[in-house]
Amino acid sequence: MYLLVESSKPTSPTFLESDHPGQITIHGVVFTEVPTNADGCLFLGFFDWLRSSDGEVVGVDLTFHDNRENAQSTLSNGNLGNRIAPDVVRVLFRSDVDIDPTISADQEFSVSRCYSAPDGRAALLFDASEVNPGP
Repeated sequence: MYLLVESSKPTSPTFLESDHPGQITIHGVVFTEVPTNADGCLFLGFFDWLRSSDGEVVGVDLTFHDNRENAQSTLSNGNLGNRIAPDVVRVLFRSDVDIDPTISADQEFSVSRCYSAPDGRAALLFDASEVNPGP
């Protein structure tokens, strides 16, 4: 299972059954995967699921490996997430949330992908096989 979050609807993440290397179509718009650096590497870095005190996943922190300038630029230009450190972007699925840091440090190293659309929007996809999507 994979979680997709897109810049025009960051508070409405979508669970998908399969990974989408290369490109993904969201609401009729084709998003193309962004190589993270000049050598075309697709590894973004590790990510932490952010949880509220009751254990609900309310967001994700993505810590970029070796800066990953292309992906960081795509997310910044596409207005997806907030930079909380030079190499960390935070995406919250809702704005009125208190994060419990004691249960929000997964350090997942599995699939994460960054995409861009021709209109400038950005999207992130994460392997969410360890996360319960809820009701």
